[in-house]
Amino acid sequence: GDDERLRALLASPCDALLLFPDDSAISVEEFVARREARRRERAEGSEIDGGAAGGDAAARREGALAADSTPREADASSGDGRVPIIIVVVDSTWQPARKMAHHLDSLGLSLPHVKLETELVSVYARTQTQIGRICTVEAIGLLLQQLGEDPEVFASLIEYIQHNNHALANVQANGNRPLWEEGPDDGDPAWYFGPKTKRAEARV
Repeated sequence: GDDERLRALLASPCDALLLFPDDSAISVEEFVARREARRRERAEGSEIDGGAAGGDAAARREGALAADSTPREADASSGDGRVPIIIVVVDSTWQPARKMAHHLDSLGLSLPHVKLETELVSVYARTQTQIGRICTVEAIGLLLQQLGEDPEVFASLIEYIQHNNHALANVQANGNRPLWEEGPDDGDPAWYFGPKTKRAEARV
């Protein structure tokens, strides 16, 4: 199931986080600091292993066999101890998102919760206007930017949200025209809002 796939993914050498702003959450800055500390530890471990490998041939062979039978995190990282970042995101309204976050915690994955500190106001077409209350796509883009990604990545994600806002406005202006029938291949981003519109029509 999904839990097993997530476990398998996180079993590889990585620095993983759960993007979820609860009371236990740390800042992106603290996550980056912890990541750098772990990187140094891995790099130092690789150097120690490399120095030990300078012994006799028998010791080197034994070390190689041990490494094959028990893979180490440092072995799968780059030479300087860097490993990929894996970001786990729960995408829902607040209460269901809390339940999903609690479920992930119950799996014993040891995912640090990370929160964003921002004064942005969401551009997503909804009634939310409070500072810092941003949608999932905005949160992912902002997190990537704070982790060092090109700001253009965040800008592109915001542009997609604005395209969808425009499409949703067209749906509403045209009396809930069934745009979902056109599908994503027709170049109309409003296909995303089709199921929502269809459910609304079913209730009329």
